[in-house]
Amino acid sequence: MKKSLFLTFVAVLFFSIMGSAHSGVLKNPHLKCISVGHKLTIGPTFGLDTSRDAKDVFGETNIAYGNYWWLDVKSVATVEADFQVYQVVKDSTLKDLFGGPDSERLSCTNEQMLEFCRKHREWLAKEGSGNIFLVREIGTEPVVVAIGQFPSRLEGDRYDLSNNHILHARHKHRIIVPEQ
Repeated sequence: MKKSLFLTFVAVLFFSIMGSAHSGVLKNPHLKCISVGHKLTIGPTFGLDTSRDAKDVFGETNIAYGNYWWLDVKSVATVEADFQVYQVVKDSTLKDLFGGPDSERLSCTNEQMLEFCRKHREWLAKEGSGNIFLVREIGTEPVVVAIGQFPSRLEGDRYDLSNNHILHARHKHRIIVPEQ
C-alpha cells in the first residue's frame, strides 16, 4: 500500500513538473505558452454573429476601413471551449505556426474568435503586436486573422496560410488557439 501511494505521488509530481503527454500545450519550437495555469473559457456559440456585426469588438473604424469580405462569414454553432495563448519566440512564417496535420485542431470559428476578444481582452497583445487566430468555417480554407489592439479599438485583417511574411519574435505576437 505504501509503495503504491508513493508511486502515485511520484507520478503526480513528475507530470505536474514535466507535463503529461496530454498536457494540452502545443509542442512547437516557435511558440511558448503564456497562459499555463489560466482557464480561458468561452461559452457555446450559435453561429449567428459575424465580425461585421461585432461593433462591440471592432467598432466602426475597422468596418469602414476596407474590403473585409471575411467579416460577413457566419459560423457553425460550437460548444464551450477552452483556449490557450502562445507567444512567438522564434521568427516564423504562418506555415511554421499553423502548417501541418494539426491545423484543423488549431482552428476556431469566426464567432469563437469574437467571443475570445470580448471575454478575454486582457490576454490580447497591445499595440505593436498581433493577436493571431486560425479561422476555419465549413466549406472554406482556413485563414489567419490578425487582430491588433489599439487604445480605443481592435482592428483585424486576414491572411492566407501561404503568406510568407515573417513574424518576428521581438514583436511578441500572440497566437490564440483552442486548448489542445
